[in-house]
Amino acid sequence: MILFIIFIAGISSLILGLLVLYKLPGLKTARLFFLFTCASTVWIFTNFLWLLTHDYFWLKATYTSGVAFVLSGLLWVCHLTGTKIPLWHYALYVVGFALGIASLIDNLVVLRPYAFVTTNTIIASGPVSVTKGVLFDALSIFMFIAMTLTIVRL
Repeated sequence: MILFIIFIAGISSLILGLLVLYKLPGLKTARLFFLFTCASTVWIFTNFLWLLTHDYFWLKATYTSGVAFVLSGLLWVCHLTGTKIPLWHYALYVVGFALGIASLIDNLVVLRPYAFVTTNTIIASGPVSVTKGVLFDALSIFMFIAMTLTIVRL
């Protein structure tokens, strides 16, 4: 049931972005909102695929797409509120881009999940067995700062 709900959330996010873009195609804010909803959709679907397959690639992609989601949200909100993007925000984007790429490298943000195996039967695997990598805390702090900035801008 949870997979169905996550799938519907991803489709709904994409449809919302397409509707806004369709209604206001010439408006830059609408295009940035569409970018934000696309990032949201990708983040939702990477989570969906991770839960469905428990494949390590989708776990890493979830963290990378989460960074894209937060950065696109910050960009959209800055434009929506008419806030000029401060110079130091560009440093935040560079750090975010670097952490997003680092998320795709094995064992930097999250360690490869392991499975408990006894007599060739998997007892537990997947999200329960995910452990933090070296850069996990840095990514968490980055996500907190970027989301806080987005909320403050609203």
